[in-house]
Amino acid sequence: MRNYESVVHLIESPDQEVDPVHPIKHFIKSGEIEFEGYSSQFGAPLHDISFKIKAGEKVLIAGRSGAGKTSIANAIARVMEGTKGRVCIDEVDLKKVSILEI
Repeated sequence: MRNYESVVHLIESPDQEVDPVHPIKHFIKSGEIEFEGYSSQFGAPLHDISFKIKAGEKVLIAGRSGAGKTSIANAIARVMEGTKGRVCIDEVDLKKVSILEI
């Protein structure tokens, strides 16, 4: 049922407003990823997670089924929007980037 709720939420969510005059082009420079107080309620719920992956680092995310591994990947790809906090790549908040640029 959670997947269905996630899809319904994405369909019913208003479109993100992106400045068409000043789009963020080629914003990924080094690839540093940072989660700052990020929470979500869809998929496996994530609650106030914060971490930084430096550019060039290799990271393994391990955990039991339903622990939130896929939810973290979905947050980076913006398949799922968070309810609180930020996800940044190279200090650019992904909410400010058009999904077409990710």
